[in-house]
Amino acid sequence: MKHGALATPIRSAGRKGGRREMEGERVATGLDRNLAWEGDQLVRLTTGRRRGGIRHPHSPVQAIRMMTLRRSTLIPSPAALGRSLRRWRLLNRVKQESLAGLVGVAQTTVSRWESITAEPGPREASALLDLLSARPTTASDRALLDLVRSAPRPMHLICDLSHRLLAVSPARERQWRVSHTELLGVSLWRFATPGIEAGETRLASEGWYEPFAEDLTVSTDQADFPELTIPTGDIRYTRLALADGAFARLVQSSA
Repeated sequence: MKHGALATPIRSAGRKGGRREMEGERVATGLDRNLAWEGDQLVRLTTGRRRGGIRHPHSPVQAIRMMTLRRSTLIPSPAALGRSLRRWRLLNRVKQESLAGLVGVAQTTVSRWESITAEPGPREASALLDLLSARPTTASDRALLDLVRSAPRPMHLICDLSHRLLAVSPARERQWRVSHTELLGVSLWRFATPGIEAGETRLASEGWYEPFAEDLTVSTDQADFPELTIPTGDIRYTRLALADGAFARLVQSSA
């Protein structure tokens, strides 16, 4: 690292490696402010952020904002957090003042997040992501999981914000080289291809976070991973509301 804090390499940022993924999760959610990305290497900052009056360009706060979509954990856009937050808050009858106290910010800050005129910092984004993550717990939510698990076509259900796997159909699991139990509850974002990444960046402009979003199709090239292969073709996304106001995403291979 050229300026600022000295750093100790943690693990090469390959597509595999349990420790690397765990550390990456902590950077992405702001849980460990001593970690930062330097190129494709995750490093631990071991001294102050400044040297010679120059702030390190990859300080922990900036590392979270600058992290590319190729990391194992996706950082939701301000539009994703803001619009999802407003829906969750209204459905759960939580006032802005109450949420502000919970997160540790002013009520006006919550209002600006929801209107997408301000961006949450890393600590606040971490809290909001945890709050808005899909947790299918009601009878209707469990029925949705059962429908996916029994579907004849290849499909799977993920948390719309974190891409954490919630359910998978038998036809989809047959396309994988590992049991679904190894991926259940784990973010699938580390398998994102450039086409999938590009599709994620245009969700907000396509109206994905509006109350009644249209299905969205993204195109991808083939990508091979030890756990699975993503074939060349189109993928269709459907955004589904859960009972608590969070959202899941149904991912289907287009015919």
